[in-house]
Amino acid sequence: MQAIDAGEAPAIAAQDEAGEAAEITGSVGAASPDLNDEAMLTVLSPEGYDPERVRLLVEQRAEIEDVERALILQELAEAQDDPAELAAILERIRVILGVNDAGE
Repeated sequence: MQAIDAGEAPAIAAQDEAGEAAEITGSVGAASPDLNDEAMLTVLSPEGYDPERVRLLVEQRAEIEDVERALILQELAEAQDDPAELAAILERIRVILGVNDAGE
């Protein structure tokens, strides 16, 4: 194992964080605005909900205006322990993005 110079530690940490961000973005889709409807339905459902994936999706979609985006992100953070509220917010995101379950 190689010793790490104290000056290298911040650079290594930044690389690790960048790699993790790329993995998360990649799991949503490198260009998450291009996710197909089925993938978005999964991510935006209470059963498939992944806070980081939904946050990235909300941040990257052009259909969501800045003010609405900030409100949704705040509401998502506040609704983590309230399944009914979380489901309502996820439904609102699906409506904004025009993604609906085929059964609806």
